[in-house]
Amino acid sequence: MLNDILSDSDEPIKIIDISLSNNTISSPLIYTRVLDLEGFSMTSGLGFVFSIDHKDYILNRSRKMLKKLKSGDTSLDNFVTYFHLNRSDGILTRFETVK
Repeated sequence: MLNDILSDSDEPIKIIDISLSNNTISSPLIYTRVLDLEGFSMTSGLGFVFSIDHKDYILNRSRKMLKKLKSGDTSLDNFVTYFHLNRSDGILTRFETVK
């Protein structure tokens, strides 16, 4: 179950993501794209993970960064912002076993 903190909705989003559910981080703050399909939702497979303790900092910093981006595509601006935040403040996470 995911809560979307970037929208006004309080309704949790139920997703299917086995790798994400097997992560070892307790209550992570995740930026990902949710694909809503008929009957279920899943992530796009790419996510940026942050500590939930840094929620206010990440939200404030992302708002400042978004004001500087003017591509005209909100989705692209969000991705670029959280990509850079992940590089500076994200938690290194691997959701699959690499052999």
